[in-house]
Amino acid sequence: MRECTAGRPARPDAWTAAARGLSWALPLRPSDLRPARAAMLDSLPPILPGRPGRRALRCLLLLAVLAPGTGCGGGKEEEAAAAEGRSSLAPGDLAPGSPEIQREIRDLIAAVTPLPANASPAEKSAWFPRRRACLERLRAAGPAVGREALRVYLDRPDAESEARIGLLDVAAHGLPAESRPLLVELVTTFGAPLDLRAAAVRILGETSPAVAVDVLGAILHEERPRTTYPPLDQILEAWLAAARTTGADPVELLALIATDLARDNATRTIALRALGERAAPVGRQALEAVLVESSGNHYLRRIAAQSLQETLSPEEFCPLVRRVLENEADESFQVFLQDMLSRFCQ
Repeated sequence: MRECTAGRPARPDAWTAAARGLSWALPLRPSDLRPARAAMLDSLPPILPGRPGRRALRCLLLLAVLAPGTGCGGGKEEEAAAAEGRSSLAPGDLAPGSPEIQREIRDLIAAVTPLPANASPAEKSAWFPRRRACLERLRAAGPAVGREALRVYLDRPDAESEARIGLLDVAAHGLPAESRPLLVELVTTFGAPLDLRAAAVRILGETSPAVAVDVLGAILHEERPRTTYPPLDQILEAWLAAARTTGADPVELLALIATDLARDNATRTIALRALGERAAPVGRQALEAVLVESSGNHYLRRIAAQSLQETLSPEEFCPLVRRVLENEADESFQVFLQDMLSRFCQ
């Protein structure tokens, strides 16, 4: 999409200001687009402070409106899909690829489809490396293979889940812009099988990291989600990978998740471990808060102590642990803290 607007100066109008929170937003005005798309852009809800749910909705709708419109036209069905926040691609929209490319996709489906339950141990042990090698090869095979994978994905909605995940994976790596609205729809919209939606979370982070930082970050900011999302620990892992790729600072969101008692243990564990990868005042405050947390969750308290040890100097870490030990009532956690002192504070 960015290539289509190279050299176009940014315009400080109301629409650009509303979209300023999106790092991937295009410097377009509604007047740059067809009238129907301009009307859709005018109707999009603005991003308001403290309204992460509104931010996620705008992310999805902007993708639906803009991504199809930067190509070669499109009709009423495409515009209706954009207005509803869904992908406009449908079975039969893409022409089949060459016989060689079709054979590659058939090989992909065969490679990722799980073996029958009565397969021999040797067959099962060979399946995983064969599946991985096939995916790695076709991810890098280019747009033609990606387009064929996307075509087959759309044309075979009843295929086995593993086959659809493999097709979506190859399609998004070979044809990221065209696959992006579909991935966002799968991540944010209830209805598709959960394993397919979870795979879409990972694939979005790998193939469109800037979009993933916004869309997944909006989901992670929601205190009480109003819809069913893929597992939040998987969303956080994909968001972290995308943040590393784009250089986005993850500390504030990680601190928010790490100290949120309403979050599940798996998601909080990922946040606590990630805070141990970089020293930051906000991260330190969050880790210290979890270290003395009165919830009785000693596993998370141990992770917090380990991350503090990774990010603090001995001169800072050892007095902190001694202060916590002096006030600790749980005997098992006392043993843990004494072990930390003996290992790192001699």
